[in-house]
Amino acid sequence: MNKRKHKLERIIRFEYTLFNTLCYPKGKSLIILQHIANLLYFKVWYLYDIGSISDDEKNFMINCNNVYYLYYHNYIDRIY
Repeated sequence: MNKRKHKLERIIRFEYTLFNTLCYPKGKSLIILQHIANLLYFKVWYLYDIGSISDDEKNFMINCNNVYYLYYHNYIDRIY
């Protein structure tokens, strides 16, 4: 992975690691996780619309967002 994609992946990973520090009941955690995923999705589209990232980078970041969302969704299911 090149440095640019690593930097873009770090943007997504940072938001999800902040979620990891929160402690809420399972129902609230899933709602918050869904909101984080939606906000990041729209953040990626915003970065694409203003020209900060290319189409390939947009698709890469959306894929990272989906992978992290599924990872933390499974993480919540394992905890509770």
